[in-house]
Amino acid sequence: MQKTNLKKPQTPFPKRRFTGKMPSMLHDGILEMILSYVGFNKDLYSCLFVCKRWKRCAKRYLATLIYQKKQAFEAFKSTLDISKLPELEREEIEAILAIRKEYLTKLDLIPKHYSLFHRVSDLGRLNNPPGVIHFGILAVMYLITSSEEVKKYGGRLDWKFCKKRLQDKNFMQFMRRATPEAITKDRVDNFKSVIRASLVTSEYLHRESTQAALMLEWADKILEYKEAVRRMLPESQAFLKHISSEEDKKAELAFLEKAFSQM
Repeated sequence: MQKTNLKKPQTPFPKRRFTGKMPSMLHDGILEMILSYVGFNKDLYSCLFVCKRWKRCAKRYLATLIYQKKQAFEAFKSTLDISKLPELEREEIEAILAIRKEYLTKLDLIPKHYSLFHRVSDLGRLNNPPGVIHFGILAVMYLITSSEEVKKYGGRLDWKFCKKRLQDKNFMQFMRRATPEAITKDRVDNFKSVIRASLVTSEYLHRESTQAALMLEWADKILEYKEAVRRMLPESQAFLKHISSEEDKKAELAFLEKAFSQM
């Protein structure tokens, strides 16, 4: 009987060992789409170190995201035209925005360097501060500290707590988180009780410490803003809330642009 030589069927593609130098069959556009599902987070940052191609695609995805955010922000700003509002409502909102600008300006001035106390943390090194500094800062601490945290300290804050908070490198973040919406009635009551008992004013504080005086001025202005918003017409409150979200969108866009420049 004659032997039959059976040949193995040939595959349409020759067998080759895969190496990193071989071209990928995945299109860059598809890879960018996949990376978009990862989102802008630490996982996307990890993708930058896979290879040069992944880094290039990740940067292109982020550039596209920034472009889309800019377009959306421009469209959003077009809805914030105060001039189209009724005169009474427009004047009310302009006055409120002026107060808001003042307390935000004070907040930006606090961490700057001054001659007497070079940094905010220098205030935290005082063991026995002058009474005007003690009570001025204590009042502000009641305003920026949550009621739950105050309860942990027996419902009463002291200079030891102030020292620890002032020397914290994230102190300004604590102050920025104390938005008008976050400041509750009990915080306001504690702040006012310290001010009434000590009779401290920002004018007296300026003689001892510029930072402490700016903190108290910020507190006064943010409470003035909070009270003014409470008295506003409902229509004006809704428009003001719409305007306030502009800052969040602007900050998000600035953060994305900064991250892109560092990639």
